[in-house]
Amino acid sequence: YGSINVHTFQGNYKLYTPESDTVYILNKESLIPADIIFRGRDAMPYNKYIDPLSVPGKYDIETIAETDDNYILMKRVVTSADLREYSPGRWGGIFESEDLFVIADKKNRRAAFIETVDDVFGIFPSDPEYLFSLLRYLEDGRISYPIDAITFLKMAGDAGVELKELVKFSTSPERLLALTPDCNPIIITFTIKDHIRIN
Repeated sequence: YGSINVHTFQGNYKLYTPESDTVYILNKESLIPADIIFRGRDAMPYNKYIDPLSVPGKYDIETIAETDDNYILMKRVVTSADLREYSPGRWGGIFESEDLFVIADKKNRRAAFIETVDDVFGIFPSDPEYLFSLLRYLEDGRISYPIDAITFLKMAGDAGVELKELVKFSTSPERLLALTPDCNPIIITFTIKDHIRIN
């Protein structure tokens, strides 16, 4: 359960290995240790046997993105597990889990659960997982999100927002006002400008 995962930051591929809690920079010849993300005492253990009844409540962490000041993480918590020993020493079964999203401050090492909401445009679906999925496109503090014009115009229409209201947020107002369903694709870019401090 859980896995090694890779994200990019400042032009480097960075690999997180949950079993050692270590973030490495990948280069051609070696792995360079760069940081520690300690998963905590209830994290899913590696390379040891545990009681199957203790699996619910255990979790793993995946690095999603990084900025100069923060890590953005996904915490996958096992909510239920139906595990069976099919033959001596061979276990299998079904897990159910919940994904929680976390932002961690690199400087003070504190973390907090986060939700993402569209309180600027008012057009994106209110589903926090949809908005948080955009952070998978985060690189060096910028989220560049490709979307087809038909979907964008439908989201704006469903939210009752006219394009002329969105012009003040656009770097290309003329293009935005000329947007039609035939304009595919469009790219929306957000920038995380400030250090998000966790107190």
